[in-house]
Amino acid sequence: MEPFNSALPRCCYHGTVSRLHSRSARLATAAAIFFPVVIAILTSCAASRSSSFDDARIAEDVKGAVSADHLDAVSVYVTNGRVTLVGIVATQEDKLRAQRDAERVDGVTSVANEVEVRKP
Repeated sequence: MEPFNSALPRCCYHGTVSRLHSRSARLATAAAIFFPVVIAILTSCAASRSSSFDDARIAEDVKGAVSADHLDAVSVYVTNGRVTLVGIVATQEDKLRAQRDAERVDGVTSVANEVEVRKP
């Protein structure tokens, strides 16, 4: 027989500590530790998915804005809202126009303009 421990519930059966009660207490403790960890992991996964979705939307919007200015030789890359422009244009004004187009798009945090100017 197990000695009486006042921290654990007592069973009606001969005053011994119920193994069932102590097992359910251990399960409850494990669940209290385990579930918040799972929730935190799932939340961070959802945040990363929404971030990549935002990046895709930003890339699409920047490409549309750059294409509207007939700068089709400029490629757009986006990571966490940071836009990188790469390509070749004919004039310095075209390079600056591509950068301004990118900066005007919602969600853009910064623009790295790596576009080269080459005279035709």
